[in-house]
Amino acid sequence: HYVRECARVLAPGGHLHMTLFLLDHLKGRLGDRWTFSHKMDRCFVDSLRYPEAAVAYELETMRALMAANGLTIAEIYHTDRWQQTLIARKGG
Repeated sequence: HYVRECARVLAPGGHLHMTLFLLDHLKGRLGDRWTFSHKMDRCFVDSLRYPEAAVAYELETMRALMAANGLTIAEIYHTDRWQQTLIARKGG
């Protein structure tokens, strides 16, 4: 819902900046603070009791989600940290 609404209000050529957990960049770090061991639909959550507390995505899932909403991933920052910053651009 978040990506769809952002894409709806972005002007053509506009950019979306979002911070999220990308599993592709968390390999080797999981287990310390977060595990993201529970798959739910297209994401992975750390806690089944509080699934919204920490949600992670695979990069290809995010690419597909962005594309389905007219966005293209332009950059990913902070790949060496727990959370990554994803920059997506709306086509137009």
